[in-house]
Amino acid sequence: MNVLVTGSGAREHALVWRIALSPSVKRVFAAPGNPGTAAMTDVARNVPLNPNPEAFEETARFCRQNDIELVVVGPENHLAAGLADYLRDMGIHVFGPGKRGTMLEASKAYGMDFARRYSIPHPRFESFETCDAALRYVEKTQGPWVIKTDGLALGKGVTIARDRGEALRTVREYMAEGAYGEAGRRIVFQEFLEGREVTAMALTDGDYMIPLPLARDHKRVGEGDLGPMTGGMGAFSPVDLTGEGSGLEDRIREEVLERAVAGLKSEGIDFRGLLYAGLMITKDGPKILEFNVRFGDPETQCVLPRIEGDFAGVLMACAGGRLRRYVEESSSAGGVPLSVRREACVTVVMASGGYPGAYRKGIPISGLDDTGLDIQGAVSGPEGRRQGEDRRQGEGEVLVFHAGTKTQDGALVTSGGRVLSVTALASSLDVALGLAYRKVESIRFDGAFYRRDIGK
Repeated sequence: MNVLVTGSGAREHALVWRIALSPSVKRVFAAPGNPGTAAMTDVARNVPLNPNPEAFEETARFCRQNDIELVVVGPENHLAAGLADYLRDMGIHVFGPGKRGTMLEASKAYGMDFARRYSIPHPRFESFETCDAALRYVEKTQGPWVIKTDGLALGKGVTIARDRGEALRTVREYMAEGAYGEAGRRIVFQEFLEGREVTAMALTDGDYMIPLPLARDHKRVGEGDLGPMTGGMGAFSPVDLTGEGSGLEDRIREEVLERAVAGLKSEGIDFRGLLYAGLMITKDGPKILEFNVRFGDPETQCVLPRIEGDFAGVLMACAGGRLRRYVEESSSAGGVPLSVRREACVTVVMASGGYPGAYRKGIPISGLDDTGLDIQGAVSGPEGRRQGEDRRQGEGEVLVFHAGTKTQDGALVTSGGRVLSVTALASSLDVALGLAYRKVESIRFDGAFYRRDIGK
């Protein structure tokens, strides 16, 4: 089948790469894609489609003209704009929830209310629509204060204020000064939870689900988890929960993911896509910090390399509302739709100097000519699958997923805050970390920085 992936980040690059490895896939299109997806010329092609609401018809027309059987929507803003709804109305299969389903992510207050309604473990929370009311709340409560914009802020819009002055400044910044625009018109305070964070993602057709391997993200910009929140500076999978209690993976599945899928179904929300649960593992067990309705970034970059099987076939089964039947058919044939590799995988994000604040663009990038997946080439298609298997017999596998990059006068340059996701798959986390950091150290662009404690 032919597949269209919307988006241009490292997450979408990873999706295009993994979908291209699926035996059911003939061709993958990336809209608009990036230089990394552009290099996958044997099975992938970038197309200059505009996924904004006024261009929905353009996307639908492209799908009809190119026999697209499945659209995988990458970014949350595409989903919140209603792209999945529009394409489904045109008879096109889409992996990604409609606008009603995106409310889980598009409003933090809605997501917390949803958790409360369906007995999903969650922190205490309060939401405010006026700056004065939020300031009064800070004055009369004790910190730390976890302060979030209610709306979409591209992985940012979260501050953990440990003193009252910082909390008051954050409220004014979000609500009075409009640091995040419409996203900060309402803010949410959450109870500060002690523990370790973990990301749980599941593929679902709104009735049945397949959990993906757990991952752990490093959200703060500085080593030791210091500094402001970012979209994510790195991630790793698997996550060892043995020291944090017994049966935690089962509890995450049963108390969070299954309850969320059942809750969406009971509210009549046709959720066909990726359910993401950002969790804190506390002394009382897992508690939801936030829901997302799309693949996490950078978690996707370290989870998808651990997945084997017809990934695109599973996404299509979700989009068609027949995931349970797809799994049963695979089982009756003596197999499983997806399996998880034993190897560990780590992603290190290389960012532009100044990120998550202001940063320069157009800086030349060098050092990407000797890795398996970069501007020079990509592991994809049948030949790529064979090459990938050959590489896996050695020390490990290194992949570089593009995010904030573009070509300018024939050269690769920076174009965003998070520039590259350097990913390594190996027999252990330590070996994977060694491979990833060796590759990171060989890549150069002025002002580049990265955390050196990913996976620690």
